Amino acid sequence: MTLSYALLQRTNQLRACRCPQCGGSGMLRLADQRYRTCLDCLGQGRVMPAELRGQPAVVISVSASSAAR
Repeated sequence: MTLSYALLQRTNQLRACRCPQCGGSGMLRLADQRYRTCLDCLGQGRVMPAELRGQPAVVISVSASSAAR
């Protein structure tokens, strides 16, 4: 399995996580003419898979320099 194939396969898995609350539309119907943004997916229609929740998406290492004093 090549790296690009593995990356493509993982990307497809992440795309497949449709929001269960709104069904992927990003909007929730409150009444006949009332809608609101789904707060579970923030209106994107997709949620992170359970195995990735709680893990930082980007880790940034910061160290103070001597000029910061």
